[in-house]
Parts: sequence; C-alpha cells; structure tokens
Amino acid sequence: MKMSLVSSAALLAALLVIARPGLSAEAPAAAPTAKDTSKVVVGAFLKPLADAKPDDRVVWECADKLKGMGKEALPAIRGAAAADGSPAAKLALGWALLSLQDFAPGVKTLVSVVEGKASRPAKLQAARVLGHLGLDAAEIEVTRLLDAVDDDLIKVELAASLSLCATTEAAEAKATTALVRLVRGGQGEVRFAAAIALAELDDYRKPVPGVLKELAVEPTARGRLATKLLQLKRLSDLMIREKEYAGSLGNPLLDEIKGLIIRFHIEPPPTEEALVDAAARGMASALHKTDPFSSYMSPKRWGEFRESMSGSYGGIGAHVMFVKDDRTGEKMFTAVKPIYTGPAYKAGLRSYDQFIEIDGQDIKGKTSADIRDMLRGLPDSVVACKVRRRGLKKDKTLLLKIIRAQVTLPAVYHELMPGGIGYLRLTGFGDTSTAEVEAA
Repeated sequence: MKMSLVSSAALLAALLVIARPGLSAEAPAAAPTAKDTSKVVVGAFLKPLADAKPDDRVVWECADKLKGMGKEALPAIRGAAAADGSPAAKLALGWALLSLQDFAPGVKTLVSVVEGKASRPAKLQAARVLGHLGLDAAEIEVTRLLDAVDDDLIKVELAASLSLCATTEAAEAKATTALVRLVRGGQGEVRFAAAIALAELDDYRKPVPGVLKELAVEPTARGRLATKLLQLKRLSDLMIREKEYAGSLGNPLLDEIKGLIIRFHIEPPPTEEALVDAAARGMASALHKTDPFSSYMSPKRWGEFRESMSGSYGGIGAHVMFVKDDRTGEKMFTAVKPIYTGPAYKAGLRSYDQFIEIDGQDIKGKTSADIRDMLRGLPDSVVACKVRRRGLKKDKTLLLKIIRAQVTLPAVYHELMPGGIGYLRLTGFGDTSTAEVEAA
C-alpha cells in the first residue's frame, strides 16, 4: 500500500515527539516540512534496493513510486541521486527524474552508472533508459559514451539509445554505423544484440535476417522476439515489396508494353524496376508544362539526393571526376583535389592521381556513379586504390589503403579580400547552408 505524503508527515511528526527528550505532551515539536517528509519517503522507497539486482522487478516498482510523488518531491529525489547508492537505486532514481522531465540530473545519474563500477546488467539498463526517456537531453552524453566505452555489448545498447534520442542525421548515422559494424564484426551475444537493435529500427540489411533466424530457434524471450521481428519484415515486404510493385502497375496498357519489351526487344531488356522507374518519370514529366519542378526520384536517387543535401557521407574525402589525359587522349577517373584534412590525403593520394583499380577491380568501362559507389562506404572501413601518378620521366603505380571516414563538404567558402571586401561563395543549398552562411 502506497504511503501518502500526508500520512508520512503525521508519522514523522509523531516520531519526532517521541524521539526528542524533554518534550512534554503539552509542548509538541513543530511538524516536519514537506521537504523533510519527501526525503524520508524517498529513503523508505529506496531501502529495498540496497541488495537488489538491476533487472529485479522491485527496481521499477520503486521508480514508479518515486514518479508518483510528483514534481514536489524532485529536490528529495535529486538529493538521493547525488548521494552514494547502489546501482539499482541509481537506476530507479534516474528513471524517476527523467519521467518527471528533470532531464539534466536524470541523465547525469544514469551516466554515472554506465561510467562507474556497476555490473554489466546495470550499465545495460542505464543505457537503455537514457535512450527511451532521455530524449534530446541525452544525445550529447550518449554520443560521448559510445566513443568511450570498451564493452561491445554496452556499445550496442548505447548505439540503439542514440538512434532514439538523436536530433541530427549525423547522430543517426553514427548510431547505425556502430550497430552495423557490431553485427558484422561482433561475436556471440554482441552480434545477436546488434541484429535485434537494427531490426527494431526497421533496418534489415545483411546479415541481420540471417542472425535473427539463428535466434528464432531459441525457446527464450529473445528467440520469440526474433521470430516476431522476422514476421514483421515479411509483412512489410508483402505491403511494400518493390519487385511485385514494379511487376504490375495496375494498368493493362502499361503492363502489356512492359511485357512486350521484356519478351521481344532485340537487346537484353532493362529490369522490371528500371521500366517502372522510366514510367514513373514519364508520368511526372507530364506536369512540366505547368510545373517544371516536379519530378520522380527512385529510392536510390532519393538516397543520393539526401546525401547531397546533408553534405556528409562516408568516403575517402576527395573531389573526383573523369579528366582527359593530355598524353593519350583517354578519359581517366582522377582525384582532382583531395580534401587536405580527409582520409585520402592522409593515405597519400595527391591531386591528379589517376585511379586504375578499386579493391582489386579494374574500373575501366565503369561510369562515374559506379566508381563513386565503390569509393564510398561505412566509416572506418578500408578501400584499396591502385593509382597512377604522373612523373617527369616515368609514371608511378601506387597501392593506397584508405580508411574511409565521415566526410563533410562545406557549402560555403569565404575570405576577406583586400580593401576589407568580404567574399562569400555558396556552392549549393543543403541542410547546413544557412548555418554556414551565418557562421561566415
């Protein structure tokens, strides 16, 4: 039965009368303040947590009781959180503070569990609560912890939490990148936990489905969760499935044209998806007489567009394009200008180095978009580039191993010219353009 603040105050007043010698019944002690009462009640709620384990039900029952005391009890809850206490108590106090929207003390309390000497289960619970209740107030600390902790299992939980409290695309990308790296390179429990975290984010890239299938055979809560996540993926595939969508437009004329092209065209026909994309672009182009700005973007094109707008991507950090070789007349894919702080320059790539192979694949005959896709990838992954460097007497062939990084391209270039004239060049419109102009 919950102890109300009123009954607690009365009880405390009676105890003070009895405990203080020299006080007669005719001269009772002053009634305790609401602050004193709250402190006593908080202490009473926390007492059962002295020896509790972080995943015991009593921890969250206590947290709910603390939350039920309301914002009037925040000073007492903050005081208890600042004092020494068991990890279980810190979890309950942190949960209560965040639930009452007292974010800074709540985040600080839970961060102390992750950074302290608590057990792994306690740290996992603290990381989980930070993501679910910390909102954007937890983003900075969760990002810092993700870089600081060494335990990969805790990294999984922190990355999942960061994906929930992230307020920027960069933070979301950092969380996803960490989870992908852990599901691909982790072992045992780390791999399983990362797969579940990605699936809960609706990210089923390889090898997530395969790992979930391994888990689904377990007669455990985790196995049942993996089964449900696989069922959700199948349901999503049935609703969205791109191939079925591409295969039938629901229009007899378009379906007939598509079928004739696939069956009778003399050259190998485009894929069904390519034909549907072309039809979609054609329908959007019908609007151009009155609205020249409407257009259709395929999922791939949309991803490229969002990447260009964000100004940030995982790659080698170099301006690259096809440049005509003045000696042979052949167009060569060339590093026109490496970003001097980027990974390509640090690995030894220099201006006008010509790419020959990427990860052992000859790039001759490939398009600029194909080659850029080969150069881009997850931050911290390695790409091997064989390049030709022109010399006065003879050319050199170099093999450079470049560690990809998150590369941010500035949208604004500025300088102060002679005469105190400011020059500002806006190279494009994107997510960071306004902030960069203001900063310049």
